[in-house]
Amino acid sequence: PGYYTGYFNNNGTITHNGDGWDMNTCNFTNTGNISYSGTTLTASNNFTQNGTLSGDWSGKTITLDGTASSNLGGTGDINTNIAINKSSSSKTVTLNSDLNITGNLTLTQGTFIPGTYTLSVGGNADFSGGALTAGDSTIRMMNTTADAKTFNGGTKTFNNIQIAPSAGTLTFSGAF
Repeated sequence: PGYYTGYFNNNGTITHNGDGWDMNTCNFTNTGNISYSGTTLTASNNFTQNGTLSGDWSGKTITLDGTASSNLGGTGDINTNIAINKSSSSKTVTLNSDLNITGNLTLTQGTFIPGTYTLSVGGNADFSGGALTAGDSTIRMMNTTADAKTFNGGTKTFNNIQIAPSAGTLTFSGAF
């Protein structure tokens, strides 16, 4: 497993074999190409994806955790699952750009602040945990496969939810 502190900046090609890639107190920036064979990548600070996540990232999860608030964004797609699980509700994950996540988004603990940006989710979205400061944001559900997807809004208040499925079904739950 890899364990990093400080800054992780990739502008080349990295192949990481094995499980348990822990970015700990690291600011993660990818402008290159990363191939990863494990199942969990943990980042406690900022996570910026401007490059390519190559290979099969389906079923993997990038977990934003820890005791520090952090930013999430970039110009590249995140073609895997994102889990927000900060140490407390006072710790935030702030979206700092429009972002496309092709997998699931799960808010377990912490406060998610999408600001004025659009977050597109290709998998399931579960906002049943943690807190949400919606601002002027848009959450866009993008179902491009025949699979059934779910959107659990918990008891959150959203600014704008867009439904843009080209296939499959989308089921809403929660008391939002």
